[in-house]
Amino acid sequence: MEITTILPLISAIFVLVLGLIVFFKDSKSRLHLTFFFHSVAISFWLFATFMMFLNKGDVVKIIFWDRVVYAGVVFIPAFMYHFCLALANKKRDFYLSLAYVLSFFFLLISRTDMFVRDAFFYQWGVHTKAQVFHHLFLLYFGVYVVTGFYVIYQHYKNAISSIRHQQIKYSFIAFLFLFTIGPLAFLPAYGVGIYPFAYVSGVIFSIILSYAILRYRLMDIQIIARKIFIYAGVAVFAYFIFYFIAFLYNLFLGGIFTVKSYLAGIIVAPIFIFLLYRIEDTLRRLANKYFFFALYNYQETINQISKKLTYYTDLSEIISLISNTLKEVMGVREAEVVLINQNNKKEDALIKFLRSNPKPLIFEELDLELDELHTEEKAKKLKIVYEQMKKSDLSLCLPIISNDKLIGIIKLGSKIIGDPFSSEDLGLLATLSNQAGIAIDNAKMYEEIKDFSRTLQQKVDEQTKDLANTNTELEFANEKLKELDKQKTEFVSIASHQLRSPLTAIKGYSSMLLEGSFGKLSAKSREAVQIVFESSQKLVGVIEDFLNITRIELGKMKYEMSVLDMSKMVESTINELKPSISRRGLTISFSAEGGPFNILGDPSKLNQVFLNVIDNAIKYTEKGDIAVSISRRQEGGKNLIRFESKDIGVGIDADNLPKLFEKFIRADGAGKTNISGTGLGLFVAKQIVEAHNGKIWAESTGKGHGSTFIVELEEKKG
Repeated sequence: MEITTILPLISAIFVLVLGLIVFFKDSKSRLHLTFFFHSVAISFWLFATFMMFLNKGDVVKIIFWDRVVYAGVVFIPAFMYHFCLALANKKRDFYLSLAYVLSFFFLLISRTDMFVRDAFFYQWGVHTKAQVFHHLFLLYFGVYVVTGFYVIYQHYKNAISSIRHQQIKYSFIAFLFLFTIGPLAFLPAYGVGIYPFAYVSGVIFSIILSYAILRYRLMDIQIIARKIFIYAGVAVFAYFIFYFIAFLYNLFLGGIFTVKSYLAGIIVAPIFIFLLYRIEDTLRRLANKYFFFALYNYQETINQISKKLTYYTDLSEIISLISNTLKEVMGVREAEVVLINQNNKKEDALIKFLRSNPKPLIFEELDLELDELHTEEKAKKLKIVYEQMKKSDLSLCLPIISNDKLIGIIKLGSKIIGDPFSSEDLGLLATLSNQAGIAIDNAKMYEEIKDFSRTLQQKVDEQTKDLANTNTELEFANEKLKELDKQKTEFVSIASHQLRSPLTAIKGYSSMLLEGSFGKLSAKSREAVQIVFESSQKLVGVIEDFLNITRIELGKMKYEMSVLDMSKMVESTINELKPSISRRGLTISFSAEGGPFNILGDPSKLNQVFLNVIDNAIKYTEKGDIAVSISRRQEGGKNLIRFESKDIGVGIDADNLPKLFEKFIRADGAGKTNISGTGLGLFVAKQIVEAHNGKIWAESTGKGHGSTFIVELEEKKG
């Protein structure tokens, strides 16, 4: 058999295998599905061409197989355009629908002599002769291929990630080879005999795209390798079992299709299904243990570490657990968790970079990002980070975020087997980072509470010593003070250990459920889990309020000042609260003309103030609009930035206005609208605002007339 005859078959196998691998990676993904169908269409073209070349001595068979060729070819432009839309994350459009309609039209017309007929023989092969509708098909083919390339090019220009640029670039190159060399196969249809270079396009296409898959994680292939291993093993088992049972049937039951065989099948069938299930499970465990140990059980890892993190309150134990787990399940040479000292003013380049860019840093991709950056300042910062990671032999750095603040970094060395980090790796790390943030925050809080307890005890001891020589009345007061302090210490201890520990589990697991870590939730289940998650968030907030009061009273509230734009902070807060606004059927408006509105403040503390005020407006307004605005005014030669939150809720009577910012005070009637309030939020907000040399107050014309909360802070110039 000549090489020109077998070449289409080789290309067909390459393309089909790649298409199947991508399909099994994620059969529900639009990108994977369209690529699979595109691969099938190309394989159809190539295999049918092989069959046509095999039968080049028979004109009838030549015409038959060439029409089979076009059963695949007519869909290539539509599938290619559909894949390009999926790659660019664009929705289906009218032109895609038109492409499929035209494909089906040409499929039908290709069965007739108006599309192709007769045969053209040339030195290296044979082809049918193009007719009038074939010319129109080539026009359709060219228009949609060019349009597909245009979609990819536009996506390349708009993509931000450098790794995404590389994925798009190599996809573009692979398709460019396919659609510049492949269409040469149309030339014999017009009487031009040419060596069949066109059929090499499938091999080149597969090689380039495979490189993009392996090097730039266009579609992770390692996971599929495990699946293919398992499915192939199951297929081999089923194949041999089938023939073994057939042999036994013929030997003992007189054949496969006898009455005895049918009756025996009632027993054999469930045994076969049980064995098939067991062999699949065995192969999966063998694959994980001996061949693909890097492809750990994602769900099991998340489950185990989440359970352990829930109960740990010691920082060193938490850090050790995270490091050891990562080394074991990901097979990395080194794993380290570094906590950041928030009071350290001299931070290294890596910490500074992750503060402003809280996303995973993968060493092997940094050089690509450096090539893509056009801003000299950003490139300089990233170059320093690159050199730091290179010097420390780090392959990946992952930020640990808690309350929108960088509190630590997970640093990983390279994998022992030398594999790159896959999308599944990054998914596990992202979930683990979130869990670690909660656990570390919990442990720090527990340490802080123990410190508070020691300080309180010290103060009580001092008071006791001073009061030892006083009269009976003071001794009684001292006993009372001890009792109150004991109650306060006991409460703080309960709040930390008995509330925060289970809350970590509730919040963590509900977050994982919402993210789909345990599978897709139904709409009804998702709604219920969302309520659990939000309720745990609220309870965490209540505990945080109590702890903030303790910090304030002991003078231990710390502020990290920086210049920030109040309008951007408030806008971010509103976006965070939009789900709550929608659920209550309210609307919210925001105006901030004349910005920027720069102030000097602690972002996390001020965010707590604005979140509290706007959230109160949502809770105490049953229907209508909430108006939030930022403006500027002058007073005593100073420029003041003014925040206002105006609602049409329950309102506040004149007697309650002066007491509103005291501890445990709530407006009359507030409990009817929001039963979960503690009366602590506004007290904490007032302390924070005053620590920023600002003012906060409320205005209202009385019950039922709504209220306006105002915060004023001095503008930061320059």
